[in-house]
Amino acid sequence: MNTLLIRIDEDVFAKIGEKAREYGIPTAQPNVVLRKMFTLDMPIAILNRSLTDFMDELSFRVVHALRWKDIDTVGDLVNSSRQRISTIENIGPLSMKLIDQFLAERHLSFRE
Repeated sequence: MNTLLIRIDEDVFAKIGEKAREYGIPTAQPNVVLRKMFTLDMPIAILNRSLTDFMDELSFRVVHALRWKDIDTVGDLVNSSRQRISTIENIGPLSMKLIDQFLAERHLSFRE
């Protein structure tokens, strides 16, 4: 069975109580608050998409370096740590900036 892990930043949980009052929802129901707070801009299926689909955003060099280390999909990327990615040969500060921007635009981030 495949497991999908979605990481929600701590600041989101800090806002749950505030949003719950705003929506008139008891704070004991954080899942209802989260559903109202967030709508996904893209289907979860993006995690299964190949990084080669995003070469225009990430560059051939970055995608090739990631795939050399068996990071083939967006899901593989977000399930990697930032530390691991930054140590890959040919992934320098500019490449990390591109990757960070790519993930941020999709409301995704690295695994801790």
